[in-house]
Amino acid sequence: MTQGKGCATPTAQPLTRVPSLPGLGTSWYKRGVRYWLRRILTGLLWLAVLAFLSYIVVRLYQSFRVDLSSTLRLVWDCAQAVLACVALVWGWVAARRRHEKALLDPPTPTEARAARRARAGRNVGLALAGRILWLIVMPVMPAVFAYAIGEFLVVLTVRESAAEVGARRWLEKHPSGA
Repeated sequence: MTQGKGCATPTAQPLTRVPSLPGLGTSWYKRGVRYWLRRILTGLLWLAVLAFLSYIVVRLYQSFRVDLSSTLRLVWDCAQAVLACVALVWGWVAARRRHEKALLDPPTPTEARAARRARAGRNVGLALAGRILWLIVMPVMPAVFAYAIGEFLVVLTVRESAAEVGARRWLEKHPSGA
């Protein structure tokens, strides 16, 4: 506050324009109720999607193992359980390492939006290619799916995403938000 002729008048503060991040908007800046509501709802949505996909994987896997003899089925199921546990931990560790590496050089808000757009375009091709691969990997699908669950759990449980860290660093360099 500056004083001019005995009265207090506020000084002009430059307005900060907080950059919007994909999936979080501007709620990442203050981490208030909106931020945590988005994080919780995103987590619940992903858990619902994973539960539905888990059901599909289990049903398809059961249809595959029906043709096995009872002894071979027991051995196969035990091997699948061990593989699934290993794959879950492997997916978790791989995703944590990737996240820690991303925190060392986090993307700016513009780079985060561009990366999200690039992933969206790439996902369509992967989905089409995945239809053929689905038939090939069906015998080991529980392990593959456990790896994916490990990957998703890291995304849901990290304290702060690389995009948030990058946006905070960018905002420190550009206080006006421009």
